[in-house]
Amino acid sequence: MRTRKTNMTIESDRENIAQTLIEGFRVLHAFTASESELTLGQVADRADLDTQTTFRLVQTLVILGYLERISGTKQFRLTLRLLELGFCAIVQNQEWFFSDHAIDNSAQA
Repeated sequence: MRTRKTNMTIESDRENIAQTLIEGFRVLHAFTASESELTLGQVADRADLDTQTTFRLVQTLVILGYLERISGTKQFRLTLRLLELGFCAIVQNQEWFFSDHAIDNSAQA
């Protein structure tokens, strides 16, 4: 989910923004804990993208290892590869992650 601050930043700096990367993150955010396995059409609907764009983004994310196709189905799901990014962020920002500020923000989410 995008915040107002993020939307304002994107609008004010549009020539320096990679729209495809934004769309790729929208694809990743389409998956939730309660709906972790989605078809291409479901991903397109949740990411508010056309099917052709969604197909290309999903295929790219599969090749990169961030999504996988569930064998015998037309569904996709996130992989644990995303945790690598999260773990790197935690290691690089341990003082923030374990601070009272981070705990307060997580309680508000």
